Amino acid sequence: MATIIFQRSGGVLGQEIDLFLVFESLPTAEAQRLFKLIDQSGFFRTPVHIGGRPDPDEFQYVISLEIGSTQHTVRTSDSTMPQSLRPLVDELVLLSSIGETQLDK
Repeated sequence: MATIIFQRSGGVLGQEIDLFLVFESLPTAEAQRLFKLIDQSGFFRTPVHIGGRPDPDEFQYVISLEIGSTQHTVRTSDSTMPQSLRPLVDELVLLSSIGETQLDK
């Protein structure tokens, strides 16, 4: 089983996100897209904590991924996020705004 937990906190307006996805419950195309973004981002090679001190008005992110027995978590912010992670984070923000009910269609 593969799961991803995505959390976004902070920001000026406090638009928090708490998203939990089970890849097997996603449409096949969306699950494949996420796996591709994870692979392209080098997620499992990204440090758990990405250095630097975030600005209090920016978003902070926690991404936890479990695929089989492999687990990894990355904590970052808008200013400390590696560019390679941005497409994955953008996709997860988009998925959270769509809502799980629409993903099941």
